Amino acid sequence: MRWPRITPRMLFWAAVAVLASAPAWIVKHPPLQDMPFHLATLRVVHDYNNPVFHFTDTYVVDLLHTNYVLYYVVGSALAFLLGVKYANVAMLCLYLGGTPLAIRELLVSLGKDERLALFSIPLLVNVMFMYGLLPYVLGFPIMFFALAAAVRWIEAPTRNRGILLGVLAFALFFAHVLPFALFGIGFAAIFPWQRPHQWIR
Repeated sequence: MRWPRITPRMLFWAAVAVLASAPAWIVKHPPLQDMPFHLATLRVVHDYNNPVFHFTDTYVVDLLHTNYVLYYVVGSALAFLLGVKYANVAMLCLYLGGTPLAIRELLVSLGKDERLALFSIPLLVNVMFMYGLLPYVLGFPIMFFALAAAVRWIEAPTRNRGILLGVLAFALFFAHVLPFALFGIGFAAIFPWQRPHQWIR
């Protein structure tokens, strides 16, 4: 297995992602209204069976009847390495740093100038983010990555591209229903309506 060659362009976009994620780690307590709720939920999900907390005496964890579960499942996995507090910071970084990268990926797949993704950075700290609607905002980088995968799959379908598109769409549904709905609208917009022989696929 050979590692991909690191190019100046890759380093540039890595730096963009790190700088865009600064609002998550530049302060000790990001001023997000609902963040304590998400931290508490993440703690319950991650330490549900920990006898120290006695969560099983009060709560029932049911991850199969909500489509907002991805934030807590991924956050819980990260908490094994980082702890709950810093796993939440990492989730914020996935949104803040991942969104310009995802928009860049969509622009490249559409043959557009990838530098346009830089204009998304001032919009990342927005009202929904400040309210702390974290599962909702996390859906947007996934949505843009899914749209990029959809463009590539429609243009040149392969099994791997189809699997990637399916995985991203599945993850997006369990991130938040609204970004998933927007993905559906975007997918309908790029659907090959003028090529009926491709409709079944």
